[in-house]
Amino acid sequence: MADAQETAGQDDVPRKGGGRKKTAMFTMLLLALEAVVVVGAFSMFSGPKNVDAQPLEAEINETTEPTFSEVLVFDGRLYNDRLGTAFEYRVKVAVKVRDEDTIWVEEKAVRFQNELHMELDTIWRSADPRHLREVDKRTLSGRIRRMLEQWLEPSDVDPDQPRETVVKDVVLVPSPGIRINR
Repeated sequence: MADAQETAGQDDVPRKGGGRKKTAMFTMLLLALEAVVVVGAFSMFSGPKNVDAQPLEAEINETTEPTFSEVLVFDGRLYNDRLGTAFEYRVKVAVKVRDEDTIWVEEKAVRFQNELHMELDTIWRSADPRHLREVDKRTLSGRIRRMLEQWLEPSDVDPDQPRETVVKDVVLVPSPGIRINR
C-alpha cells in the first residue's frame, strides 16, 4: 500500500517536458532564419549572367545537315514465275531523297508510273527465287536502287562535273508471295 501512495504522489507533480519542446522549436526557428539569410545573400551578391550578343550571320554561316524524306514511288503487285510456279507479291518501293528534291521525285513518279511499273516488273520477274526469300532483300534493293538512280537522274546536270545522286536510299517492302494459278 505504501507503494500505491508513492506513485499517487508522483502523479500530482507537474512534469518538465515542455522545456525540451521549447528548445527544439527555438533550434528550428534559428535554422530557418539561417537558411533565409544564406539564400538572401546568394541572391543579393550573385547578379544575372552577362550575355554576349553575336551577329545573325554567325548562325547562317554554320553548315546544316541536309534533311531527308521518303517518297513512295510504287505501290502495286509484281509477279515472279521463274521456277514455273507463279507468285504474286504486293510491293511498296519508297525512295529516300533530300527535302528539296521531294516534290520533283513525286511528280516524276506520278508522270512516269507506267514506265516505272514496267521496269520494276522486269526486275521482279527476272529475280532468282532465293533473292525473293532473302530477309533483307539486299539483292533486289540494290538492283532497284541502280535502276532508280538512272531513272531519277536530273537532266539539267553538267556532264563534266561530278554529280550527286538524288537517291540516298531505297526502302523495299514486299509482302510474302502468294501462289497463284496461271
